[in-house]
Amino acid sequence: MKNYGLKISALNLRRLGGARRDGKGSYVGVARLGHIDRVKDGVIFGWIKDEDSDVPLTVDILLRGAPVGTALIADRHRQDVQSAGFGTGHHGFEFAIPDEHLKDMVGALIEVRRSSSGEILLRHVVTSPQRRAVQSSQSVSGDLDKPEGTPWSAP
Repeated sequence: MKNYGLKISALNLRRLGGARRDGKGSYVGVARLGHIDRVKDGVIFGWIKDEDSDVPLTVDILLRGAPVGTALIADRHRQDVQSAGFGTGHHGFEFAIPDEHLKDMVGALIEVRRSSSGEILLRHVVTSPQRRAVQSSQSVSGDLDKPEGTPWSAP
């Protein structure tokens, strides 16, 4: 598994609630940590973690305000997330957007919300067109290497 050198900018930490590192190298002071890294070929890649727990979160994926995936467990292993001090690293998700939603994706708002409360955890606006449609999937379990590209651009 590759280590992609996770970099957390001060801007991202402020957006996440003023996080700081404790003496052991872990981030503290935020209710949640995460990022929608990218959307490529109709697949959303990202990660989400609760500060107080290493238990993977159950989330819903919304596209343009409408749910396209529900009760997904964000538990894919992300070595870059683990190496940056975010728990065990089992906080990644990958979700294939259903084909019928892939048209006109540029400018579309993607949101990740906590399934249990409906709280919006992450937001991302798609800035580049989809290249091809992919088969939809509800599974987000298993290992996931960090997708290529710049992971910490502003959403």
